[in-house]
Amino acid sequence: RSEAPLAYYLLAAQAGHAMGDEATAEKNLHKARKSSASNTSELAVGLAQAQLQLDTGRHEQALATLTRVKSLSSSLPVTVKLLARTYEELGDWEQLRKLLPELKRSRALPGAELGALERKIYASLIEQTTSASTNAVAQLEKTWKLLPKELAGDPEMEAVYARQLIAAGAPAVAEKFLRKALRKSWDDRLVHCYGLAPGGDLAQQMQLAESWLK
Repeated sequence: RSEAPLAYYLLAAQAGHAMGDEATAEKNLHKARKSSASNTSELAVGLAQAQLQLDTGRHEQALATLTRVKSLSSSLPVTVKLLARTYEELGDWEQLRKLLPELKRSRALPGAELGALERKIYASLIEQTTSASTNAVAQLEKTWKLLPKELAGDPEMEAVYARQLIAAGAPAVAEKFLRKALRKSWDDRLVHCYGLAPGGDLAQQMQLAESWLK
């Protein structure tokens, strides 16, 4: 009987969800939506519904809900944050990559968390290439060019890329790439990958590797 029952219905929906009673949660979300016809209430209900859908593994439904919410207000950090979580749960790394500029602008995630997510996105895009394409090497090279400059020079990302080149049947390409990378900075992961990437001249490659013993 409150003059503004929206918040109470949303809290009741959250309580139902916490108790594992999804029917009650959905019923109260429906009441919340009917209690007010404003854009603000639609946003509040949509975000609450998306959160519940994500928590119960209904990722496709959450994506549909968040797409509708984003059409009402695209600037809310919480919307962008939930979208990022949804794409990550769905393994849609390309859409998540496209969302990165918004994540950065909105500051929806702390700096360290955003940095870790960005690395995960590009590593996942690289790792899924060999199974997703018949022309894997060309696709890998195309994906590598998408990386921001600071990530393209990161030894961990370079190792991920080299391993995928080897897995794609292009160890000579990986050897050349690793040789250049190791000239710039020494890293044990890159050295290990180099040992797994036979190039065109094995004698020369062995001689180079032996020179590193110094």
